[in-house]
Amino acid sequence: MAAAQAAGREPRIWEEPIDAAVEAWFGARSLPVFAVRGNHDVVDPYRAFLRASDITGGLVLVAEGLYVAGVGWCGQYHFDLPLENELEPVCKAVCSQAQRRLGTRDRLVLLTHYPAKPDGQIEGTASYDCVRRLVEELTPLVVIQGHIHQWFGTSTTLQLNGHQVLFPNPGPNGAEIEIDMELGVARLLRYFDPDPRFQSQE
Repeated sequence: MAAAQAAGREPRIWEEPIDAAVEAWFGARSLPVFAVRGNHDVVDPYRAFLRASDITGGLVLVAEGLYVAGVGWCGQYHFDLPLENELEPVCKAVCSQAQRRLGTRDRLVLLTHYPAKPDGQIEGTASYDCVRRLVEELTPLVVIQGHIHQWFGTSTTLQLNGHQVLFPNPGPNGAEIEIDMELGVARLLRYFDPDPRFQSQE
């Protein structure tokens, strides 16, 4: 509603039901929900970043030996995208915290709105060298990434520093990922189907 009013239009009738669905979704979670900022998070009409733990630029211990770190950025408008030199300080902050806190047997999950630049990247696609450097430095078990819509529902695996790193692109529906702490591997189990409660009726 707030976003609609700020944009100078009447709120759509489906926004209030979605707000209730968001509240119910967060209420049903038995585990913490972590989020990072992306280009569309200039406004937060459903208060998702108040309900979730915003770990943009941060590092959180979520279980014994398991950490989650977050890379994100938002500008003044939803169409703003960070330059490499704007996203790099976030990556450096995460790297610094991880180097101080992670032990040799600790495991890391990296949650990033902006994808790491993959091998053979085509110029013009919004993926980032600084995120790739962060991944190569920290070698997380899994890099959960977003932003590039045509990658949603796909994944890849790379061997970095002698370790397997999983790169899933869950999109808005999410995914289930299994982490084997002993073996130090992550497995993509499935992508979730769309939740009809969050589909707009325009």
